[in-house]
Amino acid sequence: MEYVEAQAVKTSDETVCEEITLESFTEKLLKDLYLRENLKSRPEYGEAGLVASKELREFFEKGRYSLYIDEKMYEGYTPIQIMHMVHVEKIHNGYELYDYKVRDKVTENARCVYVLSLT
Repeated sequence: MEYVEAQAVKTSDETVCEEITLESFTEKLLKDLYLRENLKSRPEYGEAGLVASKELREFFEKGRYSLYIDEKMYEGYTPIQIMHMVHVEKIHNGYELYDYKVRDKVTENARCVYVLSLT
């Protein structure tokens, strides 16, 4: 997915709205979906955010994930088990890690943390 910055656009009735491209709309839909559900398979339109399995496995095996999650919530689990319990999505300039054990009390959305690099 290519990062597209939304632009303010004046319409005929002088209201200002955000111009949304298909790519940015798809990215917003995927984020909303991942906040709510720990999916077992990716939607067809979400292939662009796929993280290389080798890169992801190394991130968890070397323990780098511990900077981004509450380790007390995952006590007794191996790094590979934790890898299957969270979701990591590639975005335009980094990654988003969705932690499904920590949820917002009001919206029930998963905790989402920005990760600059997996290496």
